[in-house]
Amino acid sequence: MPYPFYNGNRVYNRNIPVLAISKLLKTELICRYSLPEHRIYVVYPGVDAEEFKPDLKLREKTRKVLNLHKPTVLFVGSQWGRKGLRYLLEAVSGLDVTLLVVGGKGEGLSVEGFPANVEFLGQRDDGAALYNAADIFVLPTLFDVFGLPVLETMACSIPVIVSQLAGASEIVADSGLIIENPRNSGEIRGKIQMLMR
Repeated sequence: MPYPFYNGNRVYNRNIPVLAISKLLKTELICRYSLPEHRIYVVYPGVDAEEFKPDLKLREKTRKVLNLHKPTVLFVGSQWGRKGLRYLLEAVSGLDVTLLVVGGKGEGLSVEGFPANVEFLGQRDDGAALYNAADIFVLPTLFDVFGLPVLETMACSIPVIVSQLAGASEIVADSGLIIENPRNSGEIRGKIQMLMR
């Protein structure tokens, strides 16, 4: 799908460097738009370290406000179909966890009929508090050139489980686990259980 900023005549056909926020995006620019590889430089985004950091007091306060007593899995994002929320919902069904879903209502997925261990919080502006309150962050996206919540969560020292189809998976290293097939709810469940041990 074309990016909204794309204009081949004014940007990509000129001999100027192009910054990509992941190797995944770099590959997209080369394959989809025939941009020469030598002009693309990968520069990963950063986060505000004053806002996104480990905070035990904030964790305790947020967990109390949200009445969280079980291990907590966090999902943040809109466009739920593309972000793979359906597969995460299947993965946590029957697990002794609470799944917090943060973000606008997505396309093609109803919030009706899900188990009691799933809470839909809607749009929020207290990301640092939610990241700190979680035990695991999961992004089983089917495609995402980066996924900034992954980086924000890692800055709060919370382990992440990220689809290999997210650019952020390139920097996870030992901060979490990579999902090989984001449509495989069994794989997602297994990785959540692995981090809960």
